Parts: sequence; structure tokens; C-alpha cells
Amino acid sequence: MEITHAKQVVDFLLPILSTTLTALDKKPKQPLDASFKLYGQEGELDSLGLVNFIVAAEQEFDETFGVPVTLADERALSQRESPFRTIQSLAEYICVVARETADG
Repeated sequence: MEITHAKQVVDFLLPILSTTLTALDKKPKQPLDASFKLYGQEGELDSLGLVNFIVAAEQEFDETFGVPVTLADERALSQRESPFRTIQSLAEYICVVARETADG
């Protein structure tokens, strides 16, 4: 399956986020949609929760799309605006990383 746009990745990430929140016994204060604030100011995940979510997303992405992606690396952490702010920003980042990985 090929990644064509961030909306597809948002739809892919939302069930993983829901599962992560349930596992952490967290009740979200905001709707589970593209604007969901993951981490940082107003973010719903602490650092451990974010790590759990990222690891699950990386594994599921590889299994579903056949493209291994590394999301929590120096590149992601050094960006001016963190890709971990919202589901939308993470989806856009995943699209970039997946295309680069697929292109070799």
C-alpha cells in the first residue's frame, strides 16, 4: 500500500493513539482528530506516553505499508517545530520520512 497524503496517515494514526491512551489509562480532554495535541504545551502525552505511541506507530506503519520509518531520531528532535505537536504534524512528517525511505 502506498502513502499518498497526510490524511491517510492521520486516519492510520488515530486508532494507534486511542489504543495508547487506553493502555495509559488516560481520558483525552480533546477530540481524537488531526488537531489532537500530542506533546508539549497542552499535549496529552508525557514523554513516556509519547515514546509508547511512537514505537507502536513505527511498528504498525512497517507492518501495514511495508516501509520502515524511524520517527524519534536526531532529525525529528532538531526541527524548529516538533513533528510531535499534533497528529497532523506527525502525519506530515511520516509522509516525508516514508517517501525518502521508499525512494532509497
